[in-house]
Amino acid sequence: MIRKYADFRNISCLIDKQFSLTYMDNNDFKGYVSLIQIHKVTDPIVVKVAEQEICFADNNYCWTRHFPDEGNYSLITMYDADQEVIQWYFDICTGNKVDAQGMPFFDDIYLDISIMANGEIYLLDEDELEDALTNNIITIKQYQQARADALELLAKIRNDEIRLLNKTKEHLNHLLTLR
Repeated sequence: MIRKYADFRNISCLIDKQFSLTYMDNNDFKGYVSLIQIHKVTDPIVVKVAEQEICFADNNYCWTRHFPDEGNYSLITMYDADQEVIQWYFDICTGNKVDAQGMPFFDDIYLDISIMANGEIYLLDEDELEDALTNNIITIKQYQQARADALELLAKIRNDEIRLLNKTKEHLNHLLTLR
């Protein structure tokens, strides 16, 4: 498993960035929310999605990450330089935690869900989850929980039951006012 932090410390191409963090507790979301304003990258992050090349990180882009108190996922929302959503990206995890320095983190359990701005939904990295089980990196219980969590989240997404998706832009604007 890969440990991922709110400040995106393990993404080396983000060479000039600003970090903000807040805790939210309202009807729509309870947990930590972080913001990375990407001022400069060494190279843009471009990924092929359904035969189309999509840029997820470049100069003047920003990302928010939600760490809900309840639930085995974390949500990154990626915005372009005009603060338009590029993608919502759910990392399935073993739960969100906070380290001794107060930094939220999670242990990524490989399976991911991507929702593109045009509404296309993808379940990603099933092969990585299978490999982790085969190579004894995760237990059968963790494998089954990850699959169950991803399928439940997919059903909620398709039924428009994830209110957080409609609040990410509002949360971005709130974090920007904290600067």
